[in-house]
Amino acid sequence: MAKQNESTVGSRRIPWELYALVLLSSALLAIRHLSGGFTEHGLQMFTRHTARQSFLIFLLPFLATPLSRTFPSTGTRWLAQKRRYLGLSFALSHFIHLAALIGYFVVSGKEPGIVTLLGGGSVYVVIALMALTSNDWSMKTLRRNWKLLQTFGMYAIWFIFAQSYAGRVFGQRADGLADASDQVIYQGLLAAALAALTFRIVTGWARRRRTRRSSSPSTERAGLTA
Repeated sequence: MAKQNESTVGSRRIPWELYALVLLSSALLAIRHLSGGFTEHGLQMFTRHTARQSFLIFLLPFLATPLSRTFPSTGTRWLAQKRRYLGLSFALSHFIHLAALIGYFVVSGKEPGIVTLLGGGSVYVVIALMALTSNDWSMKTLRRNWKLLQTFGMYAIWFIFAQSYAGRVFGQRADGLADASDQVIYQGLLAAALAALTFRIVTGWARRRRTRRSSSPSTERAGLTA
């Protein structure tokens, strides 16, 4: 019992180091790409790499629960315990990306398309709502609606990333920089997104199947007579 209490207390401690790492990583990207000034190319690179950073962070809370259930270990249990704060770390990173994106459009004089405004803007609203409700009070107050918001939001964010990377792999490059190494990176990011979704679906299906089997009448009778 003592160990369970320690684990619970540890999981509730706010891991400020996660947010510090996001800020440090973003600062290093800014130094790398913006040291020569807020140029169109520099902001474009900063925008691109903060998006990749956000995606990699997003995969952690997206996969935390299925990983901890499928491959229980100290590391995967830590991911599951900290998934709220990992999600908030993602939100922090992606709002930094939004600031970079706005800066790029201001400096370049380009205007985002209507699809980008509506699709991307809607997801940012969802991310903000998810971040604002990532607390115990919201869970108790919203109850089932809290779960619906968080689940819908996770898959909406996944879709935006996957759609963006699929467009880069199979469509025309929006930034006009048809670099072969970049293309390989986008293929890897798209593959990671698809693999993550597949893993969540397959492990969720397997868990529901085990639950149905364990609660079936025949299983219950066998347990009572064993």
